[in-house]
Amino acid sequence: MKNSCPFCGFEYPLGADHCAQCLHSLMKRDIPASRRKGDAFQDALLNEPVSELLTGLDLLVCSPDDSIEKNCQNFPEGKKGCVLVYQNQKMVGILSNRDLLLRVAGVHTDLSKVKVAEIMTRDPSYVHPEDPIAYALNKMAMGGHRHVPVLRPDGTPVSILLIRDVLRYSFRFKKTTEGNSMNAHNVIIIGSGPAGYTAALYASRADLKPLVLGGFMKGGQSGGQLMTTSEVENFPGFPDGIMGPELMNRMRKQAERFGAEVLDKDVDSVDFSKRPFKIVTDEAEYFAKAVIIATGATAKRLHNEAKPNFGTEVFPPAPPATARSLFPQQTHRRHWRRRHGHGRGFVFDPVRLPGHSDSSAGRVPVLPRHA
Repeated sequence: MKNSCPFCGFEYPLGADHCAQCLHSLMKRDIPASRRKGDAFQDALLNEPVSELLTGLDLLVCSPDDSIEKNCQNFPEGKKGCVLVYQNQKMVGILSNRDLLLRVAGVHTDLSKVKVAEIMTRDPSYVHPEDPIAYALNKMAMGGHRHVPVLRPDGTPVSILLIRDVLRYSFRFKKTTEGNSMNAHNVIIIGSGPAGYTAALYASRADLKPLVLGGFMKGGQSGGQLMTTSEVENFPGFPDGIMGPELMNRMRKQAERFGAEVLDKDVDSVDFSKRPFKIVTDEAEYFAKAVIIATGATAKRLHNEAKPNFGTEVFPPAPPATARSLFPQQTHRRHWRRRHGHGRGFVFDPVRLPGHSDSSAGRVPVLPRHA
């Protein structure tokens, strides 16, 4: 199987490091895609940049003409186990503790007379900070390196990537992932209206122990729009009607009875890019294997400048269940008497219904029965 070089179009065999014609590096062309769907660690190696591994330790740089004795004194200070060798603002080699063991120990006695240029590894492999971690690991594996310089595109040194940096990252990632998985809920339900509580009821009866984040202020109060509704007459199972808050409290208790946990918290953000899914509130982070979004809807209200034209109160489009709560007859009559006194020819204040859609038109036959 052959591929074409992106720089000159020359065909090269799969796995080639450089183009045989233009000599451009082809190392990044063969980085494979993740084969195991949902493997967070494999995805991190293929997508996270090398900059995530850098520890920020001091970077040691020397000249090819420096003595080995001088640089041996610098090794414990930098704790990197190697020194980059630069000449005329260009990296020409790397001096590692392995070079000292293989080429100096038992060979030279007077280290002040041994130049770095005689011992260093010339033209070492390097990576850029934005390269994926998998690319750096490939460099280490192919060359047998324990140290890989990290340079900016202009050749400026940034740091040195050590194999122990990779191991630390792997350990930290595994610990974090396992901790998240242990704290991950089977199901998190965002929203606490009828849909949210129904989902919680079915999930809890399936022994999934769902967590319901019902909202508090930003997305409306916990329980949804029915918490601000008085009498609900169109919900099945209640021929005489039921108050909105009472209906929602019953739904909540029914879901909690089977094991659902309900928290009155607002969700600030979510991250569905990797598993387990992350849901962030103002107080904590929650992780879930599955998320059900049941956030419902919010009534659209007129702007404040519309109030002088439509009276003192402007209500959202009133469904039949809420019409009676908006226009209670007895309260309206007392208000009428206070304003106009007793006598003949009194007229109720007009009721105006904003909107011109079929939804608004459907409310017209209902309002006169209550207003």
